[in-house]
Amino acid sequence: MITTVNDKIVTVYEMTGNDVLIFLNNQVVSELKPPADFPKLTAICNPKGRIIFTLILFSQSETTYVAVDASLGDNFLQYINMRRFRMDVKINKSSVMLAINNEPKQPDLNGDLVFTDDSDMSMAEADEFWLFMFKTGLPWITSKSSENFIPQHLNLDQLAVIDFDKGCYPGQEIVARLHFLGKVKKRMKYIQYRAEQAYVINSKVQLPEYNEPLEFCAPTVLHQGKWHSQAIISTKNS
Repeated sequence: MITTVNDKIVTVYEMTGNDVLIFLNNQVVSELKPPADFPKLTAICNPKGRIIFTLILFSQSETTYVAVDASLGDNFLQYINMRRFRMDVKINKSSVMLAINNEPKQPDLNGDLVFTDDSDMSMAEADEFWLFMFKTGLPWITSKSSENFIPQHLNLDQLAVIDFDKGCYPGQEIVARLHFLGKVKKRMKYIQYRAEQAYVINSKVQLPEYNEPLEFCAPTVLHQGKWHSQAIISTKNS
């Protein structure tokens, strides 16, 4: 069942102008090539290689739709406006909404994520959105997790989101150095646990199932009698 995501959870902007693709390619970890006929997950990092925003992009005709967590919407708008300079790039909040498939069978942006202006569709609440992200293995940055994690820790390399052959973008040197010269020692994992209370983003917690603390990188959702979330864990315990 496809349901739209409440705009208090995810904000969608529309970007227009002749330089949108060039501009975005200078900012994101992916190589964007037209036509983008299905939604694409990507991210913008700070100079230290830590993710500021995760984004879902979709291009249609001469408009690129960009979904970002609502808690970071104003920050994203300011980020774009401070960097577009004289480039032909315009950005405005859109009436189009992100929609999700509540019963995804496997990680697949093509079909499980869509952009729609159908206001008659059912509305998904926060817990439904997060369960979708957990089940499909997709990371999502909020104001509480912004600038805390590098792309590889959120599995963006395994999801083929990072293009290691593209030109420079903020944090590119650090991201590339880890890929070519280093070793990823911790990664995001979908976890389920039992506890009296939910753990919040950035909590470092020792759970019985693991030998060392987990660092929560997403909210926790109660579903079918268990808490569900995503956390960063040493690759030794994956």
